[in-house]
Amino acid sequence: MTLPSFWRVPSFSVEETAGLVGVPVVTLRTWMQRAPAGDFLGEKSRGRIHFSGREVFYYVLVSKLADYGVPIRTAMYAAASYATDRLPLDDYLIVQNQGAVTNFELVDELPRQLNGAVIALRSQAIDLIGRAAKVYATEGG
Repeated sequence: MTLPSFWRVPSFSVEETAGLVGVPVVTLRTWMQRAPAGDFLGEKSRGRIHFSGREVFYYVLVSKLADYGVPIRTAMYAAASYATDRLPLDDYLIVQNQGAVTNFELVDELPRQLNGAVIALRSQAIDLIGRAAKVYATEGG
């Protein structure tokens, strides 16, 4: 699958990004203040911040990981590894909390025995691209 231009180009406002991620704007702004990796702060232009599709995907992953109970800073660090300039090659991300330690494993097939959360990494990215394309089209790209 060829990635659309908005995957790399800042195209979505903070409000649009929050909508695509499925969190309130205040949550997204709180995460932004938590100092995510520099690659995921968006681009400021004329006093407004815009995010690329890759950055939106990063926050989708942060949201999914946080929903499972991964601490926000750990979620941000881990999500940075999977939100790249390419579509994820692995189908799933398995997340396991073991005490104070969170383990992450990329797999293409789910194991029979599974303790932990499963994030359908590749399909999450494809779903986001479809939803983001609609938002991008309404704004005139």
